[in-house]
Parts: sequence; C-alpha cells; structure tokens
Amino acid sequence: MKVVLDTNIIVSGLINPGGTPGTIYRYWLEKQFVLLASEEQITEVRNTLRKPSIRYKMARPTIGKAINDLREIGIHVRSSPYPQVSPDPTDNFLLAMAEYGRADFLITGDKSHLLQLASYKQTRIVSARQFLDLLG
Repeated sequence: MKVVLDTNIIVSGLINPGGTPGTIYRYWLEKQFVLLASEEQITEVRNTLRKPSIRYKMARPTIGKAINDLREIGIHVRSSPYPQVSPDPTDNFLLAMAEYGRADFLITGDKSHLLQLASYKQTRIVSARQFLDLLG
C-alpha cells in the first residue's frame, strides 16, 4: 500500500510519538506501508521542524533522523506539474505526489481543504484516525 503523509501528520507524529499521527509514522518505519516523498515535502518538513515554536519540542538528532528517514526510506516521486485542485494551492504538491506515485491514501489533518475533497484520482484522502481504523 502506497501512502502520502501530509506534512502536518509527519510533524505531529514526531512531536507526539504516542498520538495517532505518531502511530502512523511508526507503522511506516515498521514497513507496514510504503511512504511516498518528494524533495519539496522534505524541504517543507525540514523548514517546519526548524520553526522556533516547534524546534524546542524535539531534540536536534530527532529532526536530523526524520529528514534522513524521509530521504532514505521514502519512495521519491516527482511532484510537478501540480494539479490546481485544492482550495489551498500550497496543498497541490501533495495531490501531485499522490497522482504520480499512484498512492492509495493521502493522510491529512487538513479539515478545511484536503479532507473536503475525499479523493483525488485513485487516491482516497482520509484523516489519521480513519487510516488507523482501515489498518485495523
């Protein structure tokens, strides 16, 4: 099963490993699904984790390991050109990753934009809780 994790899920999972996004992140590391990644998302994750409001919540080696894991374990897909589908244009690269990587799921916490779409091409767009329920 191929999955795109929205940056908010990755960051939340790293900040709170015991929460729902943290469980999903751990399942990826345990190879229960294949994570699709792109350079654009890795840059977004790195920049988000470096924000002062987030950086203090995590040890520097944890941030470095997360970026390395995304680079080394994630399956890289191109993410352009972007479809113009999401009401938030900054989310369109995630939809491109899902399309070009033929993702089964895009997991997000974005209730106002991505979750409203419910699907894009072959990809179901679900919340973290919905994804864990589907995994059983």
